[in-house]
Amino acid sequence: QSTPFSVTSLSVSLDGEFLWGGTDEGEIFKLNLSEACQIKLLENSENKKVKIWSITQTKPDLLWIGTDGDGVHKYIMEGNFFELIKKGDLSEGNLNHNIVRAAHEDENGNLWIGTRGNGLNLITKTNTPTKVFDTQNGLSNNAVLSLGNDSFKNIWIGVDGKGIDMFETKTGKILHFPDDFENTSDIKLGSVYSICLDAFNDLWIGTSGYGLFRLSIVRKKDGKYRLRDHNHYKSDPLNKNGLNSNIIYSIVEGEPNIMWIGTRGGGLYRLNTISEKFEAFRSNSNDLNSLLNDDVLSLCKSNNENLWIGTSGGLDRLNLTTFPYQFTHYTEQNGLPNNTIHAIQTDQNDNIWVSTNNGLAKLNYRNRQIRSYFYSDGLQSNEFTDGASCFGKQTGKLYFGGVNGLTCFDPNKVSDIEYFPRLAITNFSVFNEPEKEKNPVPFYIDMSDSLKLNYDQNFFRFEFTTLNFHNKQKCMYAFKLENFNTDYTLIKKEGEATYTNVPPGDYIFKVKCTNEDGIWNPD
Repeated sequence: QSTPFSVTSLSVSLDGEFLWGGTDEGEIFKLNLSEACQIKLLENSENKKVKIWSITQTKPDLLWIGTDGDGVHKYIMEGNFFELIKKGDLSEGNLNHNIVRAAHEDENGNLWIGTRGNGLNLITKTNTPTKVFDTQNGLSNNAVLSLGNDSFKNIWIGVDGKGIDMFETKTGKILHFPDDFENTSDIKLGSVYSICLDAFNDLWIGTSGYGLFRLSIVRKKDGKYRLRDHNHYKSDPLNKNGLNSNIIYSIVEGEPNIMWIGTRGGGLYRLNTISEKFEAFRSNSNDLNSLLNDDVLSLCKSNNENLWIGTSGGLDRLNLTTFPYQFTHYTEQNGLPNNTIHAIQTDQNDNIWVSTNNGLAKLNYRNRQIRSYFYSDGLQSNEFTDGASCFGKQTGKLYFGGVNGLTCFDPNKVSDIEYFPRLAITNFSVFNEPEKEKNPVPFYIDMSDSLKLNYDQNFFRFEFTTLNFHNKQKCMYAFKLENFNTDYTLIKKEGEATYTNVPPGDYIFKVKCTNEDGIWNPD
């Protein structure tokens, strides 16, 4: 620092390589003794301007800060892999609205973010102020539901109103489809929830209420755009081989001439664009290999020819190379944090990331391992929004939008935590009476290796937890009374194990837990 400051506390780091220091202004600094006593202020410090009396570093990555009159603060130094873009000062690259409904990274690495009611936000790589497009400067509706690009590098903007908008990157103007395009007199669409560019540079548009559209658009020499031809597919009760719903939230291309369409309430459809025939996939309670739920919210095709289907009842995987088609299910019972799958993305290692109504999940489908992340890990919120996600080819980041902004991260940097906090038995009681009232243990239960009960003290309870001060709510537990139980009982939060009518004998109580990444402690 350029000006003197008062040091009020010092402590040695866990590895002994540097010192932690606190000041009377509430600042925390890191004093590296091997670099000419270089002092660095702790990044993202949220401490108030109160005197720091003590600092202690503990595993895995926590810093405990004792203050003069403001209590004890816990600071997570590492392990927060997630970045946030939230509502705030536009001059600092923030958003103008809380709810994010669409995200798109263009070929220059600029980020386009659609909000639920304040238009479209553009955040550039050059750290310039956020630019806003709304109804006052060209947008037809301020509720942006979807984003996509065309072969001319223009950004298409699906809005919650009639038509669809297009930001022309060459001129910076916003055009309205169909009004500003030629040969579109018979086109009526709106409430666009999905935009997909296929291998032939045609745009596929999924709407809420208007059905499905294929648009083949050309740019003329005079710079104007013309609709060369189009197809319109909509629900028809007389056509059993067509769509069964006009509400389409997701479209992906399986291969050239094959499109997959996810509908609200109508299931999943495979469209052969040459024959124009639809093949329907619906939920069937009598068929375990059928679609989980007909309410399809999101679709994603991964690199190895798997189609992922996000529904209101869980996640499905469809291997596109195996016939007949069979669906593999992933739900809360398999470890998902929630069954409402709002958006799906795949990373460069073929892991599947899904946003839900209760956090974000990473799925390694080869070993069926699922890791969950929540608001406490640094997400914008536990609640995400339909279709609000994208993969940035320029930055390598994944983006997921929700009710309180946008979560973005490099999936290659999200690593598992190998640290296992100690497990503790916190209480023992007989006949539901407190330990101190009828205590068969001469001292604190966690310090005991064994205890002896009378034959009539056969109604007892253990209480346990893990000494995790990072993300305790993500730990799971399993327990059993050996020689009384055959299998472990699994619970997803700290709790208790109650036993009744246990016959006289010798027993071993065993309890184990996971760390916050769901990895079981071998001890």
